[in-house]
Amino acid sequence: MTALSAESEDVALHQVASALDALLRVRYAADADREQRDKLVLNFLRNEASRYLPSVATARTLDDLFSRAIGLAPEHVEIVRYRCLFYGCDDLVALLARKRVGSDPIAREEAILYVQDRLQRDDFRRIRSFSPTRGASFVTYMWQVINNLLLDFVRAQRKHPTKVASGAAEAPEVFLERVVSQDSRSASAEVLPNEASAETLVEAQQLHEMLAELMNDASAASDELNPIRERLRPHLKLTSKERVFVKALFQYDMTIGEVRELPIFAMSVNEAYRFYYRIMDQLLDAFKAAGILDSMRSLITEVAPSVSVTIGGEVVVLAVTRIHYLEESGRDSTQCHAEWRGTTASGVIGETFTKLSKRLAAYFSTIDSTTVVSDKILAASYGDWSNDSGGKFQIAGVTRTFVIAKRYLPELRTRFAEKSSS
Repeated sequence: MTALSAESEDVALHQVASALDALLRVRYAADADREQRDKLVLNFLRNEASRYLPSVATARTLDDLFSRAIGLAPEHVEIVRYRCLFYGCDDLVALLARKRVGSDPIAREEAILYVQDRLQRDDFRRIRSFSPTRGASFVTYMWQVINNLLLDFVRAQRKHPTKVASGAAEAPEVFLERVVSQDSRSASAEVLPNEASAETLVEAQQLHEMLAELMNDASAASDELNPIRERLRPHLKLTSKERVFVKALFQYDMTIGEVRELPIFAMSVNEAYRFYYRIMDQLLDAFKAAGILDSMRSLITEVAPSVSVTIGGEVVVLAVTRIHYLEESGRDSTQCHAEWRGTTASGVIGETFTKLSKRLAAYFSTIDSTTVVSDKILAASYGDWSNDSGGKFQIAGVTRTFVIAKRYLPELRTRFAEKSSS
């Protein structure tokens, strides 16, 4: 698509808002959910547009946002458009993955990652290619695009029948016919406890990009990467088998399915994924211990992940860098404290603590079994909890005293001592 003219900016943002509303109906379909959809549409647009026009950040309604966004450059309107629409597709991707791939959480996770990766390729080419002049709505268009990508994924699994669904021994052709004919309503109603959201996978992909960049000696940023590699080296404690696994994935761009069939591994699908997740946890710990996460983010992406937080009855989208701590508060929600409107406030995130803390592990550190605290906060308060006070520290705006459990204190002291001295 060509860049939008200045006269069409307002129309373009209205069209994005309309498309986002339609996408959000995948999850919030009832008329009673209209207010929730409007809040999410406003937060999506405000979050992206304010990166180029800061005055948009304080818009309280969509009409207010549209009037403030008149000064947005046409090329920035286009970027806001396809980034918002990409994030808005999360629920649709998850729904169709359940329908096409079946109940195996590992297969579904890989399918969602596959689709997310393809949608982002070539600067979101598939999303940018949509044209309303072809007669279909954006949701119908993306439904077809995502369906085709998932069918490509399922066909690829025919080469590896053991990967396909829940360990079943059925023939690939039978499996393909069965999942394609599944009823979408029953599929969408199924929620597995270990299911990863599309947002989780986007952030996992960022870690993948960091690792691929580190292992690429021909990278354009190689001069900047060499000192980062040296800082990381003493913190990597991988076995020779784990190193081969990482090298195959990130240097030779092999899939987990291909790596697991190498003679040195010969693993089942479940064994391969357990092995993979364990290595990724180790690598993230090494990145944090070496203090290179911020340096790598500046080379790979400047955009921190965001979460939807309910503060004072209002749903807002906040970058994780504005959240001070996360605490388990219930079966399906997590309490937090965040920077908001020039002050700090408590809020609730509608996601389990286990899943959320795992997803945002690159930004937070565990201090006890129910609390993770921002690395930024821990670094700023290092002088308080690193001494003989027993790991106690305060967070501005919070009355309680935080205490780092003994099992986590030695590792945190070591890691943040290196940061404070560098």
